[in-house]
Amino acid sequence: MKKSFKASLLPVAVAAASLLGAAAAHADGAEWHGYFRTQVGTTSAGGNLQCFAPGGANSSKFRLGNECDDYAEAALALPFGDANGVWGKYHVTFAYKPKAAGDYEAAGAAMEFANRENYFEAGGFFDKGAFE
Repeated sequence: MKKSFKASLLPVAVAAASLLGAAAAHADGAEWHGYFRTQVGTTSAGGNLQCFAPGGANSSKFRLGNECDDYAEAALALPFGDANGVWGKYHVTFAYKPKAAGDYEAAGAAMEFANRENYFEAGGFFDKGAFE
């Protein structure tokens, strides 16, 4: 299996733009999290990267450095409220993956973005009482 290395600056550009936009929109208490991995490697004979897969139903991906794909996630948490101890936080996570390389699939684009997480968290509605 031969695979050529193709570098793409698009995930980095999207992450940087998201970070700058988030910092400008919500400077107080906003949280930014991210994750990125890419394929890097060669064979002992000087050939292209060869991906190790022991086989089986899930092929044990994500072990021993056998991630032969590009993947990126950008997560943003925006806090609001905090009146009388009541608080809220909105979380959103987007993922990027090249076409035909993920657990989700697009029907046309060469790459795609997926909304992996989108949820609201709140607390402080009750006195501490028995849960303190």
